Amino acid sequence: MTVQRTARLAVLTLIALGVAPAAHAQIASATGMFERRLSVSGPVDLDVRTGSGSIEIRRGAASEVRIIGTIRAQRGFWNRSSAEERVQAVQAAPPIEQSGNSIRIGQFRNESLGNNISISYEIQVPTETSLRSRTGSGSQRIDSLTGRLEVSTGSGSLRVGQITGAVTASTGSGSIQVQGATEGLNARTGSGSIEATGVRGALRAHTGSGGVNIEGNPTSDWTVHTGSGGIGLRLPSTAAFALDARSGSGSINTSHPLVMRGSLSRRHLQGQVRGGGPLVTVSAGSGSIRLE
Repeated sequence: MTVQRTARLAVLTLIALGVAPAAHAQIASATGMFERRLSVSGPVDLDVRTGSGSIEIRRGAASEVRIIGTIRAQRGFWNRSSAEERVQAVQAAPPIEQSGNSIRIGQFRNESLGNNISISYEIQVPTETSLRSRTGSGSQRIDSLTGRLEVSTGSGSLRVGQITGAVTASTGSGSIQVQGATEGLNARTGSGSIEATGVRGALRAHTGSGGVNIEGNPTSDWTVHTGSGGIGLRLPSTAAFALDARSGSGSINTSHPLVMRGSLSRRHLQGQVRGGGPLVTVSAGSGSIRLE
């Protein structure tokens, strides 16, 4: 079908629906921005969500949360208002709620206003901030904070700085990088790599497809799995732990002194390191495993 014929069919369809061809030109996008500064005192509890758009959280002033939103709106046949009108409505009343040091961003009181709206957020927060952030589609970058963190996206990468608190990070498709999680890490991606340094406490790292590289100290149980990809763990030379490592297709190597339990196998190692301790369970459906 030629481009000209496709265009003619589109116009005829519009006419059949009772829409003048000129209205087709009104299907357009519009952009805008808003900025808000909220005064706070003490630790902040922040909840951010967006259906489509990126989220970036950085450290800022100790007594203020600064929010910059970039809006994109798409007008469709089902919208009575133009894209420009929808952007102006969001600029006039951004989806921000504050109750003391508790702040909620991205929840529209008028749910229809959020349809076909994409908002990307750049937010500056005090260092003492606990954060929950979600986006349906878009990447997130989180600076170093001292509170707990729950971050997720349906599709996009996650980059997290040093967090003095438990970290939960999940993406349907995309990589995960965490520079530090001193009170445990739970990282999951359907497709993408996982990299983390400075992990302390419990660890759960799972990817359907992608490599996993973790540096830290297993002071609690660790579980690491990839369906397809290699796994590398870097542990202190003094670390004491129990090991159960399996690979469906790939070798298993460790530089730590392992007292074996059961029979020795190229694709299954089980035993204790330096007298044992927390259980480190490592499995790869297809890929090699190395402990250093």
